[in-house]
Amino acid sequence: MYKKIYRNMCMLAMTTLILSSILILCSCYTYLENQFKAEIENEAKTAAAFLNLSPLSEENISDLNKSARRITIISSRGKVIYDTTGKKLTNHMDRPEVVSALKTGYGTNERHSGTLGEKSYYYAIRLENGDILRVSAQSGMPTMFYSILVAVLFIMALMYILCAIVATRLTDNIVAPIEKINLFDKNAIDNAYDEIQPFLKRIAKQNEEISRQTGKVTEQKARLRAIMDNINEGLVITDNNYDLLSINVPAMEILGIEDADVKHRKITVLTEDAKIHMVLKKALGGEKNNIMFEARERSYQIFYSPIYEEGKISGAVLLLFDVTERTNTEKIRREFTANVSHELKTPLTTIHGYSQIIDSGIAKPEDIQGFVKKIEKESSRLMVLVDDIIALSRLDEGTDDAPKEVFLLKTAVRDVVDALLEKAKEKEITLSCETDDSQVYANYAQTVEMVYNLTDNAIKYNKPHGLVNVKVSSSQVIVTDTGIGIPEKYSDRIFERFFRVDKSHSKKVNGTGLGLSIVKHLAKANNADVDVKSVPGEGSTFTISFRKDVTLENNI
Repeated sequence: MYKKIYRNMCMLAMTTLILSSILILCSCYTYLENQFKAEIENEAKTAAAFLNLSPLSEENISDLNKSARRITIISSRGKVIYDTTGKKLTNHMDRPEVVSALKTGYGTNERHSGTLGEKSYYYAIRLENGDILRVSAQSGMPTMFYSILVAVLFIMALMYILCAIVATRLTDNIVAPIEKINLFDKNAIDNAYDEIQPFLKRIAKQNEEISRQTGKVTEQKARLRAIMDNINEGLVITDNNYDLLSINVPAMEILGIEDADVKHRKITVLTEDAKIHMVLKKALGGEKNNIMFEARERSYQIFYSPIYEEGKISGAVLLLFDVTERTNTEKIRREFTANVSHELKTPLTTIHGYSQIIDSGIAKPEDIQGFVKKIEKESSRLMVLVDDIIALSRLDEGTDDAPKEVFLLKTAVRDVVDALLEKAKEKEITLSCETDDSQVYANYAQTVEMVYNLTDNAIKYNKPHGLVNVKVSSSQVIVTDTGIGIPEKYSDRIFERFFRVDKSHSKKVNGTGLGLSIVKHLAKANNADVDVKSVPGEGSTFTISFRKDVTLENNI
């Protein structure tokens, strides 16, 4: 706007200067030319009056020669009688001014002469004796005009510079108030030009509405982005050219995309995973479905669907759910079902077989007692297995809310050692214990069961003449043995249900494979942790660490 106003003001000033100069020059030129003609006419009339009073003589000729104009006397037949220039001229009957003077009494004429457009003016008048008096002179108007024109052009240049300066100032004064207008300031609008106040008020109102809508959109966009980034599921939205329109942080982590600026970049370039490419292709082809997807040692379920706009596919949306836990749980459930079925089937088969032998009368009387003992042994094993399964189920469901109390850990440990001392002697294992006065807030029976299972395992899986030590120190129960040990690769799996490092050895010691799993669940229920350190062939150390609980402080 500034340039436009400035340019228009300069153009107006320049146009005004040019037109004014042209009009002034033309007026001056016309005026001076008319004055020049009037002077010639007056001089011709004066000379004619003089000659009418006094016939042409030497004395008159002398007076005529003093005139600044060229004076010529022509007879009625066109012959030049006298010329102040002394030129020997011939007949002038062909001259228009002479012809006109003979007819009407006077005549005028003008002819161009010189290179600058100069003119010669002629005025002829008929004398009383019938001769023609002609006065002529060459006008110097063009030369004078060009001299004046140079001066005028110089003045115009100066005036234009002055106009440019004035135009700059005026433009600044016009534009400055407009540039300072603050559409958010009502006083500024009220103090603006009266002509633009209605327009500014409409703009201010529209600006308010735009700001409100923009703020609302920004807020919704920020809220949507926060929701997208804080959900655990990955979300990917692309257009029909595979260009990313939106992707949240979980999706970037799942797909291994590390670039910060990914918007409007092709996802097929950001990730090379063939399954993602295939899913996008299917979605953009109009298919809606879901598939399983493995990435970074985790399992994901991808739901993909096309996006329609006005009946046409304009993009695709992918939703990635982390189903690792569900997959692992399903795997554990299948393994658990298979293991339970196997573990239950073995003793039941034995019981059923010996029962059929006894019932059919095939068994010898002296063998029946042995069969009954085996049936009793397998039944006991079956009952222990069922009890362990029920206990695990209760712990999983959180329904086994056993009451807690404050007690000395050494009491529970000594009860376990006393109960297993005889079994250790039978296995030729040296069982010992070391205790302090650590107190814990837990369920006493469950604590005894944890220590019992760990100590029982230490005896079962020990070497002949091995050692088992149970130590109480600073709210910890540490069970150390010199048994077969556990390979490091299995250290995280030994707490899984029915998991056995050496299944053949476990069969020999009649293990159910649920003992350590029960220990882990009971430890969690009693605000404790279980850790293991083991060296194959040298032995293992299990540690139950009871965490300091505010309930303990309130009950000691």
